[in-house]
Amino acid sequence: MFFEELAEKTRYYKKTQAGEEKMGDVFEEYAKEYAKEYAKEYAKEYVKEYAKEYAKEYAKEYADEQKEELVIEHIVNMLKDSVPVEKIFLYVKWPVEKINEIAKQLQISHTSA
Repeated sequence: MFFEELAEKTRYYKKTQAGEEKMGDVFEEYAKEYAKEYAKEYAKEYVKEYAKEYAKEYAKEYADEQKEELVIEHIVNMLKDSVPVEKIFLYVKWPVEKINEIAKQLQISHTSA
């Protein structure tokens, strides 16, 4: 009995226009749902890769900022200890003009190149 019902329903979906259209709609809906889920997973992976790229970029920028702050701190300390600008230049490899500018801001008299 059950087999007959199943066979009849299968024939309906396989052999009639209405059945084919209904199955087409079912498969189309399934494909859309599958595509949405796949897109979500792909987006998650893409976001991870994108975040890694930006993290590297921001880390480099932050490291450069920290390096500059550290160099300025060393320049300030050397100027306060009356180290000549020429010698500071040899240590930190910064332009003499920048070192003179820092000294001027600190109102420290110094030996200038």
